[in-house]
Amino acid sequence: MMQIAQNTKEMFRDKIFLKKAVQIACPVALQGMLNTVVNLVDTLMIGTLGATAIAAVGLANKVFFVFSLLVFGIVSGSGILAAQFWGSGDVKHIRKVLGLSVVLSMVGAAFFVIPAVAFPDKVMRIFTTSEASISLGARYLRVAALTYPFIALTNVFVALLRAVNKVVVPVCTSCIAIVINIILNYILIF
Repeated sequence: MMQIAQNTKEMFRDKIFLKKAVQIACPVALQGMLNTVVNLVDTLMIGTLGATAIAAVGLANKVFFVFSLLVFGIVSGSGILAAQFWGSGDVKHIRKVLGLSVVLSMVGAAFFVIPAVAFPDKVMRIFTTSEASISLGARYLRVAALTYPFIALTNVFVALLRAVNKVVVPVCTSCIAIVINIILNYILIF
């Protein structure tokens, strides 16, 4: 325990380490905050349609949540491998990790997209028996599921960029995506 405390003190005295940590952590934290803001805006827009719409979208988003867990596992593992290869200067293996991550995430996306598009009512019945929520949620799920492959690819590239210390590009990309998301939500909801 004393060794951990000593190592922590030394880490916070290392100005170079602190500078690099802040350069990486701040953009990552900003990206997380931006994602939270877009979720809030989505909820506010959907909220204008009533309680059934909020319930339906919330239930449909459970499918997305499970999908996100799968993608998170893929990109977390690939990010760790890519960072190790980056540290050793092995770009060839970083490319292999990227390729494998893309394939795995696309297979995972297909696993969720196909049932969500082909029979969204049945998917929604996993989460509720409310016919109103199933009907609205199925319509939403059928459209939302089409974005899953793009979300998976984005997460793969964001993880890879973070692994090679390129954290500003994902933040800029997130800002653009959030603006597009809000505009499209407005057009599609209202």
